[in-house]
Amino acid sequence: MIPAPMADASPELSALSSRIAAVTVYRSGAMVERVAKLPAGDADGTRMVKLVGLPLCLTDGSVRIEVRGAARLPVARDFRVVLELGTQQPGLAPAENEALRAKKLQVQLAQDHCGQLEAKRRQIADLEIFARPAGEEGQPPPVSPTAARLRMVEFQAQQLDALDKQLAQLRPELRVLREELAELEAREREASAARQPKAHELRKTVVVTLDTGRHDDAELVVTYMVPGARWLPAYTINLSADMRSGELAMRAAVVQRTGEDWRGVALTLTTADAHRWTELPEMQSLRIGRAQPPVQARGWRPPPVGAGELYRDYDRFMKSLPKPTKVKAKPRPKARPARRPPPPPAPPPAELAAVADETTAFLPDPQSMTKTGAVFGGAPPPMQSMPMPMAPPAPARGAARKRSKPDALVASQAVARASTTGAFAMAPGSGGGGGLPEVAPEPAIRDDMLAYGDLRMRKPNEARRGNLVLLQRRERYREWLLMREVEVSFDVVVMIDTATREAAAVASVKPPPHHVWVSEDHGFSSAYHADTPVEIESDGQYHSVALTKATVETRLHHVVVPRESTDVFRNVELKNPTATTLFRGPVDVSVGGNYLLTSELRTCPSGGKVQLGLGVEQAIKVSRNTRYSEETAGLMGGTLKLHHSIEIELANRLAQAADIEVRERLPTAREGDEEVTVEEVAVNPPWRRYEPETYKLKGGHRWQLRLEPGKKQLLQASYDVRLSSKRELVGGNRRE
Repeated sequence: MIPAPMADASPELSALSSRIAAVTVYRSGAMVERVAKLPAGDADGTRMVKLVGLPLCLTDGSVRIEVRGAARLPVARDFRVVLELGTQQPGLAPAENEALRAKKLQVQLAQDHCGQLEAKRRQIADLEIFARPAGEEGQPPPVSPTAARLRMVEFQAQQLDALDKQLAQLRPELRVLREELAELEAREREASAARQPKAHELRKTVVVTLDTGRHDDAELVVTYMVPGARWLPAYTINLSADMRSGELAMRAAVVQRTGEDWRGVALTLTTADAHRWTELPEMQSLRIGRAQPPVQARGWRPPPVGAGELYRDYDRFMKSLPKPTKVKAKPRPKARPARRPPPPPAPPPAELAAVADETTAFLPDPQSMTKTGAVFGGAPPPMQSMPMPMAPPAPARGAARKRSKPDALVASQAVARASTTGAFAMAPGSGGGGGLPEVAPEPAIRDDMLAYGDLRMRKPNEARRGNLVLLQRRERYREWLLMREVEVSFDVVVMIDTATREAAAVASVKPPPHHVWVSEDHGFSSAYHADTPVEIESDGQYHSVALTKATVETRLHHVVVPRESTDVFRNVELKNPTATTLFRGPVDVSVGGNYLLTSELRTCPSGGKVQLGLGVEQAIKVSRNTRYSEETAGLMGGTLKLHHSIEIELANRLAQAADIEVRERLPTAREGDEEVTVEEVAVNPPWRRYEPETYKLKGGHRWQLRLEPGKKQLLQASYDVRLSSKRELVGGNRRE
């Protein structure tokens, strides 16, 4: 790890007060947007600001910085996520619950007191009065201390009685204290996890480097991802008294334990995944004319030559130091020479090429390697000066031994020759179909070499000096703590991983009744915005929040299946009034402001229709009667004709007209059975076929009618079943 710079070498560092302005909750996880007011400034220069008190479960790679405002604005040149000691923030609960701590102490003292009294009572109850000793043979028995024995019995009884009275008074008090402690512990479990940090606790901090200038009104916006947040859809609908219109309100049950409360934030819920890998298409240009070489990756160049020159003064200084005096050691006994192992086999050419690649130095522009940029992350170098980790294929072993130049120098010269040997070297007069010039292959850039702020140059006394290496998370955090003169005796990465697991544990919280998790609708995601700011505490409990409202037109109709039951069910059909999909979830139905029941809303796309069941309507009565007869038919009486008739009577006792749908089903013959036929004879009034969309039904029919208040309606249908007289229905010929 490189040493920390001097305090006067770093720019000014000031803490900004920030607030959570907006939160977007995904199917799992949330994106938080914090806004901080930048103080007005009129001098150009570099300034460092920090946002403190961020949760430990924050994902470092998700942090994004933006400066908003009018006119000229500061430029965010660089940022980094570090660890710092927590600072007191207004509006948060204390780090420890003093009431709970005091109650635990009271319970512990009461338990200790009660235990001492019980132990003392056992000791007194165990006191034994020894029997009168036996005298010598032929001698009278010794004198028995009767008075002392009686006094001992009296003392034991008095002490036991006093202890019993104390225990009888203390035990109810201890029981009350335990109940109060259990209540405080339950409140503590349900309380928010957002607390004031303790003096020794660490919090994440975002340090931003700004190129300042004259500005009056500017805001620094920091967005980051945190785990530990989920949501489920829910709805409420308030129907009018006639159930012809209503107001649909979309709600959501949101749970989060991110370590910070969301108070007065603009909430957005989405069914999308927070992380998804997508390959961006690479557009290829089509040109007509002379053939041109393929365009290489922009922003990369061969590594600079002469990396060893950076350490010339260091090597000269080390050589000038006096050599340490050698102390003559005592001669050691000669050890038995060990048998030398056979030489290893020669590595293949591919391995030699890999070794040559490793020897290539990844060096940034020396002019950009300032102390501030090396320690604080600095701004990434310009695209034209970014290093290109690339080396040509290594030659054979014999040729490698004859090299007189460093591997990095030879590799860079080879790349330079490859990039300059005839970029457009074609034969004069050749057309567009000529051969392409030889160009160097595109470099294979490692992803870890793109994190410019976390790259560090090796020390002069280390192997492969002059190369850039990536700082790991543990080293990056400790580097900043060392600069802030904070010593830690534990593994900070383990602490951060523990906080992340605790936040992600909300995925195991059981959802409320009738709620279901959302999913994408045929590959498309939907977003829902809350009309008003919301407040959600970080307590790991579900909170019901209101999102939006919309007026809907409804149609009330009744459905009855007399063949199965004479109960008439009310159904309300409504059209999705929103521009997004309504996902499956519970819906609380009210009529005229009075709660009726809780139903289930099925997934409905934008502009689609969905039906809600509202239970049984007692004011509509239905009766169903059937008649059955059979007779022979045909010239020789070889056909059996089974005649069935159905009569359904409806009576509307409501104060308004009712739309009723009566569903009936006729029997059907099996496919390929030509000896059994079902023939519809007469239907009054006419009905239509009923083919539901959600399942397959054969022989379904339905009447759809409007019945005025106080009126009755008779529905009739008859059909014949013809089969051979040699056969009979399974179970015997019986009424339907």
